[in-house]
Amino acid sequence: IALQAATVVADFHDHVAALVIGVELDEAVRALAGGEAHFGRLDTVIEGVADEVQQRLNEQTAAAPLEAQGAGPPSDLQFRTSVENLRMRLQQLSTNLSTEEILPFETAGLRAARATLANAEQRFTDSLSILAYGNGTADSRADSEDRIRLLQAHGDAFYGLRQWPHALETYQRLLALKPNRFEALTRAAHCYLSLGRVNEAVRTFKILAAALTQRGHDLIVLSRFGSALPYYEKAMVIQTYLVEKQKRAEFTSALASSHLNIANAHLLQENPAALAHYQQAIEIQTLLYEKGARADLALSLASIHAASGDALLSQGQPSNAAVHYQKAIDLFAPFVEPDQQAQLALVHGALASAQYLSASLRRPRTLSRTRARSCNASRLTSLWPMTFRNLRLGSTPTLTLSRS
Repeated sequence: IALQAATVVADFHDHVAALVIGVELDEAVRALAGGEAHFGRLDTVIEGVADEVQQRLNEQTAAAPLEAQGAGPPSDLQFRTSVENLRMRLQQLSTNLSTEEILPFETAGLRAARATLANAEQRFTDSLSILAYGNGTADSRADSEDRIRLLQAHGDAFYGLRQWPHALETYQRLLALKPNRFEALTRAAHCYLSLGRVNEAVRTFKILAAALTQRGHDLIVLSRFGSALPYYEKAMVIQTYLVEKQKRAEFTSALASSHLNIANAHLLQENPAALAHYQQAIEIQTLLYEKGARADLALSLASIHAASGDALLSQGQPSNAAVHYQKAIDLFAPFVEPDQQAQLALVHGALASAQYLSASLRRPRTLSRTRARSCNASRLTSLWPMTFRNLRLGSTPTLTLSRS
């Protein structure tokens, strides 16, 4: 009975939504005789719904940058609802008006909306037909956002039909208008791979990873630490693919940097998951350092050890933290420049604090664990400028932060 009731309620909501949409469109159609302004209001509503559908398609592409996106459109309820909403609005419009009546008023955005619906329903040939049968006057007046909508729909239709050269050329035009657009970069890279142009695919994945990393940095600055993590993680996935599958060793340092970014974001949330990523960054950077003991590699590795010490200190593990601080000092000291003495002094201070806390924890009557954790938090706060100073690991910079 409960299931039947839920079904009835869901159907009722669908019928109400259809009624509301129908009333809105009927009013717009009746007002159409008043000119383009009335139609424009209806067009804006439809474009908004189409943008929701396209955004969800884009999110699916960006969520799995190494997948060729052949599994079909998203299947979640929100996406299906948005597609149904767009379909109903467009169907109601075509029911009340013929193509000849619509075309003089049709904007580039409305045509892109119809093509977006076709793409969402996997009707890629229909999408290309819609885009080919357009209003030249409207296209010539299209603003940059409408041109982006048209190019995205066009590229997605070619991509769905596996017409790689046409899809690639369209995504390149889209990127000329909006550089670093994640989904366009992702699909352009897959087009290159499908065409056997591996070096160009690698370069495109490199640009994509850098754009994802920068987006993560931007979110960190806004204190949206949890939101930054998926971007850092996607960059890491891409760099892992380039190193392990494409055998591109030049991305090894960037991979270490991504692990460090992920660890830092976890540490800012006081999440113990930071430790595993610091360890990954240490292992990768140690291999690079052992191949050539350069000052820049030593500085990068010392910084990761210091950050790992911070994480361990925040987790109440001062003995383990002291080990990492000592390694940071051993790596940093031989290469320290005069203007870096203050940074080295910070690490020495951190080591002394960790050793004191470690000794105190072995004497419970002298310093309680609760008080030790309080000292850890205080020590951690004072170390942020050292841990997060601007470093360059390969081609991808880590973020400069100051928690003061």
